[in-house]
Amino acid sequence: ARNIAGQEQNDQSTLLCTGIAAFDAALGGGLQAAALTELRTDETRHAAALFGFALCLAAAMPADTKSPMLWLSADASGRETGLPYLPGICGLAGIVPGSLFTGLGHTVHDALWIAEEAAASGAFSAVILELRGNPKALGLDETRRLQRRAALSGRPLFLLRVAGMAEPTAAPCRLTIAP
Repeated sequence: ARNIAGQEQNDQSTLLCTGIAAFDAALGGGLQAAALTELRTDETRHAAALFGFALCLAAAMPADTKSPMLWLSADASGRETGLPYLPGICGLAGIVPGSLFTGLGHTVHDALWIAEEAAASGAFSAVILELRGNPKALGLDETRRLQRRAALSGRPLFLLRVAGMAEPTAAPCRLTIAP
């Protein structure tokens, strides 16, 4: 793996290991922990699989970074798929009550700004940003900023794209999720 400056990194603590040997091996030992990871689904009806996968990845953070997680949605996305039902996800992959906060940005710009600031703060073990489709406000420059904030904070930032089509981003890892 390479860090943001392009220097080699061999420290396994910088990886999020899923525990699925073949998957982790395909990713070079796991996902980069201090990076933007894009998770996408082709259809809105697959959003639950996308959300569950993202929460399990976020919950895989080492025990020393068990500060709360933050789940952000842009208003349009939250209306379409709903916000996570906090009492219902307790127990999922070790997520305990009080360890997941949700937020709603009125626009994609608002949600992006909140995600950047939350990632930069280092107060959260992971930031999850849910957006619908391919919003014009999210381009290569915006994903570069998100990647930079994740790298500097040493914490993961997950970009969830519900019913989005593949397009260039700065995310080192981009996965399409389906049930």
